[in-house]
Amino acid sequence: MADGHDPFPACDVCGRTILKGEQIHEYLTSQRQRIRVCVLCRSRAESSGWIPVSLEHTIAQEEPKRSRGHALKKRLSEAASKARSTGLAKRRGAAGRAESRENEQPLEDLGPMPDQTVSETQRGPGAEAARGADEASPAGPAAPAPAPKRAGPRKQAGPRARAQPRAKAAKQGAKSEAEAPKPRPKSPAKRGPEALMRRAVERFNSSEERRKVAGLSRSLGAPDAGVRPDPRRQLALVTIAWELSWYQWEVGADGDDDEPVREVAKGDEISELGEDARTWNAAVDEDGTLRLRSTAERKQAAAKEA
Repeated sequence: MADGHDPFPACDVCGRTILKGEQIHEYLTSQRQRIRVCVLCRSRAESSGWIPVSLEHTIAQEEPKRSRGHALKKRLSEAASKARSTGLAKRRGAAGRAESRENEQPLEDLGPMPDQTVSETQRGPGAEAARGADEASPAGPAAPAPAPKRAGPRKQAGPRARAQPRAKAAKQGAKSEAEAPKPRPKSPAKRGPEALMRRAVERFNSSEERRKVAGLSRSLGAPDAGVRPDPRRQLALVTIAWELSWYQWEVGADGDDDEPVREVAKGDEISELGEDARTWNAAVDEDGTLRLRSTAERKQAAAKEA
């Protein structure tokens, strides 16, 4: 350990020279050795169990308390162990005495023999006759009675044996379901151009874009509108144009679209639109509602443009 008055002190943990003006922290190791620690090594010193020198006065006070507490805890555990062993010995002694008393019980206390428990009235006249025949017959060796045949233990099907047929049947059912051909989901029927345009008008009028068109119409006047079908993609392109602005939306025909009406383009000049988009076959009411023009209205609009 370096001296505290070194002109260039170093950290006792990492060995790095302490910079000028850098704060040095002193710690006490478990062997009561003073260690100088830089700022970067404080966490390492604290994880090693070292304590700051400023808390040195608490060590002498805590050690007697810990030693006394440890001794008290040890005495309590020894007393508890002794009490448990004594109680166990008493229980074993009582059990042994009870067993010896049962073994010493006289035969008279065991009750009458099985033959004596049956009264003469219970045996009936047949039993009396058999008894008289036994008394009249000369004493001789009695023939040993045939020993009854003992039926062997009946085997019972355990839960595993009962579960096997069920598991097999369930497996076969699952296999048959897996092998069965699954029906293919039906694709929606394709719509023609006229049906695509009518569907686009319905979905546009039920969307929030109708209110947007109504607000612009109040400011910019009545617009021109066109609906152009795209049978290959099963959607329609809706174009609404004013003199100073125009917008285009794609409207899908299927009902499971997450966004049925999608704004795809907008601009400032009608000349930016292609000729196919400037087919004004629809009209817009004051509330922004889009509607397809009739055949007569389309012919009138075409004659007016010509």
